[in-house]
Amino acid sequence: MLKVWKVAGNCAILMFLVMTVLVYMFCLNKGLINYGFKYNQLNSTLTLIKNDVAEPSAKSDTPTVALNITKSENNSTQCKHRQVKLSERRLPLTGLLSFPGSGNTWTRHLIQQMTGIGTSSVYCDSSLRSNGFPFECNRVPGKTIVVKAHELKYVFKFEKIVLLVRNPYDALLSYAMFSKGGHTRIPNNKTLIQASNKMFNHSLRWFFNLPNRTCSTFHGLVYILQYDLLKSDLRTELGKLAQFLNISVPQAAIDCTVYLQEGNFHRKSNAEDHLRMLRTVYDDKKLEQLRIVVRKTESILEKRFNKKFYLGGDTESALLGKVNT
Repeated sequence: MLKVWKVAGNCAILMFLVMTVLVYMFCLNKGLINYGFKYNQLNSTLTLIKNDVAEPSAKSDTPTVALNITKSENNSTQCKHRQVKLSERRLPLTGLLSFPGSGNTWTRHLIQQMTGIGTSSVYCDSSLRSNGFPFECNRVPGKTIVVKAHELKYVFKFEKIVLLVRNPYDALLSYAMFSKGGHTRIPNNKTLIQASNKMFNHSLRWFFNLPNRTCSTFHGLVYILQYDLLKSDLRTELGKLAQFLNISVPQAAIDCTVYLQEGNFHRKSNAEDHLRMLRTVYDDKKLEQLRIVVRKTESILEKRFNKKFYLGGDTESALLGKVNT
C-alpha cells in the first residue's frame, strides 16, 4: 500500500511540474505576442514623427525646422499656429528693413509661422508683443530670425538685410492710415486726406532714400523682398526667403504658412473700396510723382542686383493703366 502511495505522489509531482512548464511557456509566448504588438505600434509612431520633422543635412550648419502639423486618422494634414521660440544657436543679425506701411508686420508673421523662430524689432510695440510677437522687445543679438527697422540709422547694425519693398501707392496710403488709425482701423476720408497731404512729401523722400542709401552704403548681403509678389505668389516667395535666411524649411512648413497666412494685424477692405480710396487721396500730380519715384527706385535696384524689377504692382496698373518699364 505504501508503494502505491509513493507512485501516486511521484505522478502528482510530475504532473505539477509539467503543468508549471506548460503555463510558463504559455505566458512567455503571450508576452512575446504583446511585446511584438507594442514594438510595431512604437515603430509606427516613430515613423509618423520622422515624417513630420526635417532631417538635418550631414555636416550642415543650416538650422532645420520641425513642422507644425499633425496627422489625423485619414492621414490628412492639419496645420497649427506656431508657438514661436528664440533660436538655440546664434543667427546672423538680419534686418527686416522697410518703409512704414510696406507689410513688415505681416511679413514677420509669415516668417515666424514658416520657421517657428521669433522675430523682434528695434522698437518696442506693446500691442505687437501681446498679439503674436512675444519677442518684439528682445534685445539679445542673434536670437531672433529678423529684426524690424524702418530707418536708415539702423542699417549698419545688421550683418545682412531683407529689404521689404511695396509699391508706394499702397505703402504711403497705409502709412497715413496707420498714423491716424493704428494697425487695423481705417480713419474716415476727411482725416485720411488731411494726414496724407501733410505726410506726402516727407513719405515720398523716405520711400526713395531707404533702398537708395541701403544699396549704395551697405555692403553686406541684401535680399529684395517685394510685398506685391508675396501677395501674388506667396509659396514661391517664401521658399526664396527661406534660402536667403539660410533656414532649411520643408515644403509642408511653407504650405502650412500659406494656409495660415492671415495675421492679427490686417486692415480689412475690398479691392473696389481700396481703389476708390487711392483715387481720393492722390490727385494727378501726386500720381505722377509716385510713378517717377517707382521708376527711379527700379533703376537703383537693377543697377545693384543686375536684374529687372517692377515695383508698381497691380495697383499702378489699376491707377495708371498698363505701364511700360
